[in-house]
Amino acid sequence: MALAELLRNRLRDSDIIARIGGEEFSILLPDTDLESAFDLADEIRKTIADTPVRYEDRDIYYTVSIGVAAYHQAITAVDDLFREADRALYQAKDNGRNLTVASV
Repeated sequence: MALAELLRNRLRDSDIIARIGGEEFSILLPDTDLESAFDLADEIRKTIADTPVRYEDRDIYYTVSIGVAAYHQAITAVDDLFREADRALYQAKDNGRNLTVASV
C-alpha cells in the first residue's frame, strides 16, 4: 500500500503501472525519453529507500532495483522493450542492488 501511494503521488495520469510478476512491477511512461525515465526511476528508488513502512510499531526500510528502457528503432515489439528493461534490472541486481540501471 505504501509503494502504491508513493507511485500514485509521483506519476502522471498518463503513466501506467502494473504488477508483472511476484515482486516485479512495470511503469510505462508515454512520451518520455530514456534520460527522463532514468531520472524519475532513480528519484523513486531513492524515495523508497528513504521512506520507512510502519509495521507493528517498527519502521521497516526496504530498497528496490530498477531497470529502465526506452523505445527506439531496433524495438519491434513490446516484448523487446520489456526484455531490455529486464536486462537492465538484472544488471542493477548483479551490481549490488538498490540501483537504477538504464539499458544501452
